[in-house]
Amino acid sequence: MATVLLALGDSWGAVLFLGCASLLLGAAVVAWIHVTPAGWPNPTTRTIGVLLGAQILLYGLCHLLRAMAAPDVDGGRRVLVALLGIEALVVGVLLVRGVGGTVATLGLVAGLFWLVAGVIAALSEFVGRARPGRGPAMLGGLLAIAASIAVLAYPEASLTVAADVLGGYAVVLGVLTIVQAFQVRNAAAHRPAHRDRADHGVAAGG
Repeated sequence: MATVLLALGDSWGAVLFLGCASLLLGAAVVAWIHVTPAGWPNPTTRTIGVLLGAQILLYGLCHLLRAMAAPDVDGGRRVLVALLGIEALVVGVLLVRGVGGTVATLGLVAGLFWLVAGVIAALSEFVGRARPGRGPAMLGGLLAIAASIAVLAYPEASLTVAADVLGGYAVVLGVLTIVQAFQVRNAAAHRPAHRDRADHGVAAGG
């Protein structure tokens, strides 16, 4: 089981999965808040929080796997990635369990998470050697900081505004992570076999 988890964490396919999941969940948040399908319940702070929490949970799981599956990366960056993964799992569980009962609480919890995630992303890209996918990871981190500031600066914002910002960022993060996954795959195809386990980042902190 441990071998399977390590293989997943060191696979570009895991990065691609995270990107696709983030893109779909973010798009679902934005779409549901604007166009409710016939027969569906109207979106609430709780349901939007569950979708955003699910995206953050996957984000955290991916980062924990990458922290375990990067034996060639220096300890400093591994610690940053692991801390980010743990933080994401905690915040994701809180959102899924309904801690974001009000728009202000949802914005505060998600906003603080992405602020910390963005800062860690920016810092981690300067730790250790250069890695494939560094550009999208750095951009994802900077956008995470911008999105979090926008949400935290306006706690009185409506659910629609909060969902647009947070869901929209999840979509952008998904696109950046998908781009990064293919950069990692292309780099792996052009390096010697003994370096196949070299570390790969994940957009917005990995």
